[in-house]
Amino acid sequence: MLSLSILSVFLVAGFAMAYPFIEVVGYVNPGAATIIDNGDGTSTLTNLQYTFNVTGSELGAEMNVLSLEFEGDVFTDVDNLVFIQPPDWNVFETTSPDGNIYELTSAGTTIGLGEYLQFRVDVTMVTAALTDSTFWDEGQIWGQSWTAFDTHGGGDGGSTSPVPEPSTILLMGTGLLGLVGYSRKRFSKKS
Repeated sequence: MLSLSILSVFLVAGFAMAYPFIEVVGYVNPGAATIIDNGDGTSTLTNLQYTFNVTGSELGAEMNVLSLEFEGDVFTDVDNLVFIQPPDWNVFETTSPDGNIYELTSAGTTIGLGEYLQFRVDVTMVTAALTDSTFWDEGQIWGQSWTAFDTHGGGDGGSTSPVPEPSTILLMGTGLLGLVGYSRKRFSKKS
């Protein structure tokens, strides 16, 4: 009986955790921000832009809550959060005992498949964290953990990633074109 109870916990928890009703991808665009060196080892970034895209949805679920973590060892202040798309979301800020700042946002208009939540915020952060990934708990610069919830009680989570720079996209595109050219050349010789 005890082994059946333990086994059922794994089966139920596995199903509940493995079935998010939405899939979300989060990006941060530090290139859109203005950086001001405060002269005290911190920098303020104004108009730092975040975008959270709903890339998958089951049963018509829509994103209605988002929590974004600003780590206390990187960020010292978060201010002036302004929603761009949709503009009718609400924000509540709380700080954990460890000093992590959480921006908890909730829907006015829910975000469905193919839609996105986008906002700007001003942050003050340790200047060294702009170039040193060891400051970041998620292991990469601008990797911030987030959790999204949906209208069916499911959710998704992950960490933000920086928007790729144009040169990175150009490099990847050039590599793909080279691979296509090599493949065409190789297969045309066999004919």
